[in-house]
Amino acid sequence: MKGRWRAVVLAWGWRLGMVLGLLFGVACARGKVELPGTVLDRAAPDFRLTDQAGREVTLSGLRGNAVVVTFMYTTCPDFCPATAEKLRRTWELLGPDAARVRFLAVSVDPRGDTVQAAREFTARHRLPDGVWHYLLGSEADLAPVWAQYGIASVRSSPGTMPAAVGHTEALYLIDPAGRERTLLRGDFDPMQLAQALRKLLQ
Repeated sequence: MKGRWRAVVLAWGWRLGMVLGLLFGVACARGKVELPGTVLDRAAPDFRLTDQAGREVTLSGLRGNAVVVTFMYTTCPDFCPATAEKLRRTWELLGPDAARVRFLAVSVDPRGDTVQAAREFTARHRLPDGVWHYLLGSEADLAPVWAQYGIASVRSSPGTMPAAVGHTEALYLIDPAGRERTLLRGDFDPMQLAQALRKLLQ
């Protein structure tokens, strides 16, 4: 009889262990946040540019933060303003984690993106100063950064203002150690981006 009860207890114990294991696995799978976009894993190329407030910004100087690097111009009619609004929403969704996130927008229009234009763009989209840096420079300053990040920039209306600039849509997510982790396009979701940035901060 004792042997029979022992077998029953062992059988139910084994089944209980299986159920708990499955439940634990489901919980872990639900809690896991995959990084969206194209997965990358390389050291992010460093650069040194000046932002809308005249501050010198280097990518290496932001180590310890998760960084979003994107490319835009202030008179862009579609991708750039939409991206700026979604990045502001991402910043709002981050809550306390926003203190360890930085957003860098590298100009693709060195002729049209003046300091004043960058300041007005920042104010218009209510982007947080000190967290958001609109990075400016001459073509000689900016072209190497475009090349390092695979960005094409073509001014399609030479000599006219405002210019139409065709450029690659890209957002790079860089972890606190300075490594590129994923590449997003313009159709990203702010909630998904906020979750991905939190994961990089873990």
